[in-house]
Amino acid sequence: MTRVDDPQVIARVKQQFALDGGAEREHNATADTLGFGAIHYSLVVNLRPKRVLVIGSRYGYVPAVIGLALHVNGCGTLDFVDANYSDATDGFETAYGGVGYWTEDPAERFALFGLNDFIRAHVAQTADFFPLCQAEYGYICIDADHSYEGCRHDLERKPVH
Repeated sequence: MTRVDDPQVIARVKQQFALDGGAEREHNATADTLGFGAIHYSLVVNLRPKRVLVIGSRYGYVPAVIGLALHVNGCGTLDFVDANYSDATDGFETAYGGVGYWTEDPAERFALFGLNDFIRAHVAQTADFFPLCQAEYGYICIDADHSYEGCRHDLERKPVH
């Protein structure tokens, strides 16, 4: 089982899912910690949600950390939804720092940590994902459209149960 208290595991997670130093810059991580990712990890380990929803993630750092928590729990499913927007292509007002990273199958990257049984990746806009999804979620992380209206829209579509 992958342990996030192992500095080598932490380094591998950052290498795979925070390619541009985002863990340190955006998640307050240090060389041997997950930073704010540890909050998500701890909450998921302790809450033991059956279903988790993560909307948005530049390179998959938060979904990976939460996936590791589900792995430790031995159960749970994470729906990771990312529109794959890029500042360069779609503009910052739409992409909010996105880099258009998910051009290949996200499952390949999550498989490196044995997370394919826990993470289902959906490269899609939430407007396309929500009508097809009937799940109720015990934990939600929204990191996509950073506007108030965008966050509210996403949260109101899938309330926590």
